[in-house]
Amino acid sequence: MYKIVLVVLVVVLFVSWTQPALARLGVGVGTGSISVDENLRPGGIYNLPPISVFNTGDERADYALSIAWHEDQPEKRPLEEWFEFEPAEFSLEPNGAQAVVPTIHLPVRVEPGQYFAYIEAGPLQTAESGESRIGVAAAVKLSFTVEASNIWWAIYYRIAALWSQYAPWTYAVIGVLSAGVVLFLLRKRFMIRPRRIKLT
Repeated sequence: MYKIVLVVLVVVLFVSWTQPALARLGVGVGTGSISVDENLRPGGIYNLPPISVFNTGDERADYALSIAWHEDQPEKRPLEEWFEFEPAEFSLEPNGAQAVVPTIHLPVRVEPGQYFAYIEAGPLQTAESGESRIGVAAAVKLSFTVEASNIWWAIYYRIAALWSQYAPWTYAVIGVLSAGVVLFLLRKRFMIRPRRIKLT
C-alpha cells in the first residue's frame, strides 16, 4: 500500500511539473491571400484589407506581423520597410483574435512590375537581447503590381496620399496658414495696429 501511494505521488508531481512545458503556442490567420486588383503607383500609400490573427494555442502570447518571400520566386520582392501594421504588436488570450491593418508605403523610386510576398503572423518571445520570433507562423499571400512612373508623378502621388491620409487636419492647417497670410496682407495694406484699452 505504501508503494502504491508513493508511485501515485511521484506521478502527480511529475505531471504538475511537466504541464507548463506542454503548453502550446499557436497562430492562425483568417485570410488566405490578398490580391490587389488596381496597379499601385510609386509614392502612393495603400491600406490593404484587415487580416484577422488568431491565437490557436493554449496560453497567452504576444504577436506581430512581418514580411517573407521565396528565395527563387519569379516575382519581385517588396521590402519589409514598405509595410506598416496597425497594431504593430498585440497580445492574445487563447482563442482570441485581433484584426490588423497592413499599409504599403511605396517609395517614390521603385521598380515597376509584379510583386509577391507573404505577410506572416507569429508569436514573439521575450529574451534578454530583446524580442525574437518563434518558429511557428501563419501566412497570407500578397500580390500586387507597381506601374511605371517618373519621379515627379511619384512625388505628386506621395503628397496626395499624405494629404488624404491626414485629412481633415490637412485642411485645418491650410485654413490657418491662409488666414495668417490674409491677416498679414490686410495689416500691411491698412496699417492695422492693435490699440491698448485702459481699464478703470
